[in-house]
Amino acid sequence: MKILLSIILFIISTIVFIPQSNILFTLQKNMQKEKIYLNYYKLTQHPFNLTLEKNTIIYDKIKIANISNISTLIGLFYNKIDISNVSISFNNLKIDKIILTNNILSPFIINIKAISKFANISGYIDLKNKKIILHFAKLKNKNLQKLLQHNKQGYFYEESF
Repeated sequence: MKILLSIILFIISTIVFIPQSNILFTLQKNMQKEKIYLNYYKLTQHPFNLTLEKNTIIYDKIKIANISNISTLIGLFYNKIDISNVSISFNNLKIDKIILTNNILSPFIINIKAISKFANISGYIDLKNKKIILHFAKLKNKNLQKLLQHNKQGYFYEESF
């Protein structure tokens, strides 16, 4: 029993005391290899989460999006990223909320849900098979409809990376 308690305490301590900002910096370095840059005004770190405020995403020296708030929740069994108030430069699209989740039962799948005035978006990123699939419900933006694939279920985006 002491060994099990010690293992659990070690895992929880690792999660609490791991410098989450280092995870962010490693992510930024990997993104820079693809010419993607994440700039933020304020970084706040708590034991289980990290918050970035007033963010800008730049791709190949072109400003792609502004993001009001990015908040992460890192846990042993469940991880979550909440992204609020996204303004995308392309076609002046605004997304109210994006939620990315991942759990221990499917570690290579990141689920995506997004709410906006132009569509409700759901989908996933499959890290193992290097694939992203997004489904657009109630899509109202005609310019975006032209860029997406369409089937009986509605509009969708599918890409391998």
